[in-house]
Amino acid sequence: QQIATTLGCSRIQVSRTLQQARAEGIVEIKIRYNNFHPETEARLHGAFPGVSFKVVDSFEGSTSALHKALAAATGTYLETFLPKNATVGVGWGSTLHAVANYLPYQVSAARFLPLVGGQSQLGIQYHASSVASTMAQRTGGSTETLLAPAVAATQEEKQSFVAARQVSDVIDEAAACSYAIFSVGAPFSASSTLRRVGYFSVDDIELLKREKAACDIISAVYFNSDGERCAENLATRMVGVSDSQRQSIGTKICVAG
Repeated sequence: QQIATTLGCSRIQVSRTLQQARAEGIVEIKIRYNNFHPETEARLHGAFPGVSFKVVDSFEGSTSALHKALAAATGTYLETFLPKNATVGVGWGSTLHAVANYLPYQVSAARFLPLVGGQSQLGIQYHASSVASTMAQRTGGSTETLLAPAVAATQEEKQSFVAARQVSDVIDEAAACSYAIFSVGAPFSASSTLRRVGYFSVDDIELLKREKAACDIISAVYFNSDGERCAENLATRMVGVSDSQRQSIGTKICVAG
């Protein structure tokens, strides 16, 4: 009605014009998932001072709808708060893959760097380097590829990778980022990408089960349902930015749902 009043026409004319514009790709309508649950956000902020929360609703309740809502909210946040020429460390997974494909083009000239390796051909679109590349392409930014697996088979293998200059340079640059964006994985949830990315051996998965891992952050740290660290042997074989380095990054954006 506001558009019709401004243009001096009827609501039906506005509706038809918008429908035609959408069909021709001239107009794109997006829901801005913001400020839907201010009371919940305030309670969370009260429980965790110093942390800002944005709570979104998937409406439909499906995993794909949740990813879309999270991606839209994250895209809006980055468009609003990410400064030009920012450096952003990027995690991996299906949630961040959705975020990358929803980023607005207004986020410009940022540099996106993978926080963790990933060389398997399985689920390649979920790897940190792939997600960082998509973010860079959508925003006109730049990126680098971390040419190493996410998790090495042994400590010796990890050291051989990080000894390579093309690997260590990317890790060092990612660790020095001003921003980091990552998700919290639930290794054994129905929607987990754990089995789709080929990062973990059968023994690794059995270790996670045995130690009752409930979540992880970029494969650099694992927690059980009591919030205690677990699967330390697996975490130390991760090739990328360590958990202590991630914690040192100034602004951390965790997308979880």
